[in-house]
Amino acid sequence: MLLLKDLKKLFSSTYYANYYHSLIQLENYKEAEKLARKAYATYPRNLTYQLDIGIAQDKYGKIKQADRIYRKVYSKLNGQRSQSISLANRFVRYQMYKEALNIYNLSQDINPALSFGFQKAQLYINLDQSEKMIEEYLK
Repeated sequence: MLLLKDLKKLFSSTYYANYYHSLIQLENYKEAEKLARKAYATYPRNLTYQLDIGIAQDKYGKIKQADRIYRKVYSKLNGQRSQSISLANRFVRYQMYKEALNIYNLSQDINPALSFGFQKAQLYINLDQSEKMIEEYLK
């Protein structure tokens, strides 16, 4: 049986998402950040792991450090639909709706052919901004 101490020593993308999410839910942000850093060191081209570092920092109250990480991630956006949705969904999972909107807006700036109206409308619902939600649906 794999024990928690064994999980800390090993890194596997197989268990990463659930373990990271559990740490965030348990408000063990320091351990979540360590895990995300380890994942990012293993897979430095994967923006999800870098974003997870920022999310853990943000939740822990390290706002300046988190913003720095977010800016780095934003600068690496490539305008691909799948990347944008994946990263925005990461923010949504942790109820960080404004940050998810940033991903969509920046992605549309990079690639104006992209449309995230439905996704943005859903975020506006979560932010209690019904007028903006309606505008997105009508675009």
